[in-house]
Amino acid sequence: MVRKKMLIAIIVLAIIAIMVYSLPPPSPIPIDIAIGTSPYEVSGLIYLAEEKGFFRDSGLNVTINRYDTGLYAIADLNQGRLDVATAADYAFAGRVLAGDPIVVAGSIGTDDFHYLVIRKESGIADGRDLRGRTIGVSKRTSGEFFLGRYLELHGLRHTDVVLIDLAPVQMKEALASGAVDAVVTWPPTLYDIEDTFGEDLLIWPVQGGQKMYWLLIVPEEGDQTAIERLLRALQQAEEFAQRNPEESQRIVDQRLATPAGEQVRAWERTRLFLSLEQSLLIALEDEARWMIRENLTDNMAMPDYLSRLRYEWLDSIKPGSVRIIR
Repeated sequence: MVRKKMLIAIIVLAIIAIMVYSLPPPSPIPIDIAIGTSPYEVSGLIYLAEEKGFFRDSGLNVTINRYDTGLYAIADLNQGRLDVATAADYAFAGRVLAGDPIVVAGSIGTDDFHYLVIRKESGIADGRDLRGRTIGVSKRTSGEFFLGRYLELHGLRHTDVVLIDLAPVQMKEALASGAVDAVVTWPPTLYDIEDTFGEDLLIWPVQGGQKMYWLLIVPEEGDQTAIERLLRALQQAEEFAQRNPEESQRIVDQRLATPAGEQVRAWERTRLFLSLEQSLLIALEDEARWMIRENLTDNMAMPDYLSRLRYEWLDSIKPGSVRIIR
């Protein structure tokens, strides 16, 4: 009789255990985060994670705020208005030189989309013709750096031209009024300028094949749990994009309202992937040296950029995606 009762008790406990283990794990308590990003294809993993519910599934309530440049997003990050900012490697390099307490949680892609846009009536036919000309550029952004490198390839320095600091939204009017001879810009501003001036433009790529990394930038004392959930959601978005490239491009194109005639060209130059690469570290140090040499910073000491790459977060989420010598 005792054995029978013990057997029944064991069976009941086993049934309870099976029921408990078969229950789905409890959902994590949602964390609210605000992300500041720009309307570029290279932000695609963020748009995909929102569209496909990967943020929600990872326990995040995400608000996406739009910025014309990553520099503006970093400014709001420093003011506590954002939890995450996306920006180019050059903007991050400059803000670290300026002393901002920010770090990188990962890169979400690379792009090659900086162009020098010139009115044909200006008479500029070659890079050497830029000497003494007035060029509009968003200073302290990657556009300034790639323009500087383009000038160097043509025997010039940034001091050989007149630079006007313009927000992207100001560039079309500056070209129309003749206030500048050329601008350095990127989509979607580029598309708007092309629509306005049509064939009256020369459009020259200025990156020279150098990657622009699009970074996830967070405060040094940011919420690690939230960042890990964010990285996990973006990893899911990357996997979705790899399995479904056409659908993914369509989702991002619709979000950005990319003109149909520009969609193929846009995706030819854009790669979406979550990583931290040695070439990013090299780029940050190269950009800092350039800023120091050109007297674009008050800080003459090279920062320790390796300490600003929080590779351990990404390494725990996506093993193999961190390829930095350390």
